[in-house]
Amino acid sequence: MAAPVTLMLIAGATQAIGAIAAGNAQAAQYNAQAQAAAYNANIQRQQSSAVAQQTSAREDLQRRQARQIIGRQVAAGAESGVNITTGSASDLLRQSLYDAEMDALNIRYEGEINRVGLLNQASLSDWEGQVAKKNSKTAQRAGYLNAAVSLTGAAAGAYGMRGAAAGGSSSSFSLSNGSTGLGLRQGGGTGLRVGGGTGLRY
Repeated sequence: MAAPVTLMLIAGATQAIGAIAAGNAQAAQYNAQAQAAAYNANIQRQQSSAVAQQTSAREDLQRRQARQIIGRQVAAGAESGVNITTGSASDLLRQSLYDAEMDALNIRYEGEINRVGLLNQASLSDWEGQVAKKNSKTAQRAGYLNAAVSLTGAAAGAYGMRGAAAGGSSSSFSLSNGSTGLGLRQGGGTGLRVGGGTGLRY
């Protein structure tokens, strides 16, 4: 009966190792997602800063160009003897100044929308990264839990087989999960351990 028991324990250990490996592989994928999300968040914040700088430059350029155009209009009116401080000429000047300022403010508004949108995307990327990190830990823990289930099943089966072979003689097994990994021990001399180093002893 020793050989079937040994094979059962080996099968359990193999399943446990596979479960841990699968959990670690899935955890690695989630870690890669977290790193990608962090990278995206960093790029989006850099783009937000660039948009703010470009918007400020465009706004300043709009105002300079508007002042130049209005200045030429005022000079042309003065040369032709038009009094720009009263009447329709004054109204046109005020309207030109208003339109120029509105153009500059529209540039600022559009730039601010783009900047805030990029920051919102960065915040979303941060959240996705946090979720991926949590999923990574969960996947790794699930791998060890599945390994424990495999070892427990193998131990229970081996215990039943040894008990049947011994005619119901007393035997026992224990399963532990310490800092070094998973451990399984049955009876007096049968041991199975999956942890820092994986080994099977019968």
